Amino acid sequence: AVTGPLTIAGAVNFASEVTLPDLTLTGTLGGSGRVTIGGVLRWSSGTMVGSGVTVLPAGTVVEISTGNAKSVQDGRRLVVETPVVWTGGSLFLDNRSVGGATVENRSEWTFADGAGVAWSNFNGLPVAFVNAGTVVKSGAGTQSEISAPLGNEGLMKVNEGTLRLTGGGTSSGVLEVAAGASLRLTSGLDFPA
Repeated sequence: AVTGPLTIAGAVNFASEVTLPDLTLTGTLGGSGRVTIGGVLRWSSGTMVGSGVTVLPAGTVVEISTGNAKSVQDGRRLVVETPVVWTGGSLFLDNRSVGGATVENRSEWTFADGAGVAWSNFNGLPVAFVNAGTVVKSGAGTQSEISAPLGNEGLMKVNEGTLRLTGGGTSSGVLEVAAGASLRLTSGLDFPA
């Protein structure tokens, strides 16, 4: 059990379920276990990897800083149930060894400035950005891109700037674009009945 603040600057693997009250991530969080971050996640660089799941429950404070690389790799699921404002670069979904790297947004995820989600496709195996909540694009005069395959079951709001969806996927939810903002679909996004 971890009872206080934890900093991961190297590689740490969790093989069983653990709750971390406070995490600073600049290294690699991995393993097959379920990791719940219950207080604050400070993510300035680093990777979440492995067959496990990382859960950010409602009430967790997420602090994203710097433009340094941040990635979810090789089967890892990142389940977000709390608001996130993503600034300072892209979140990479990588399939270096296996597919299945997935981000599941169940709350409100805001892409500010030029932040986005990029697919580092090493072997053609699937990754996904799944929105079951609300995705917001903000930042007048800026462009964000989601190049990973999209599964939109919720609401995507382009309030300012441009949102480019270039990875294909499906949308059974709502795409809402404010006056003066722009949504660009440049790859096969399907709208099922």
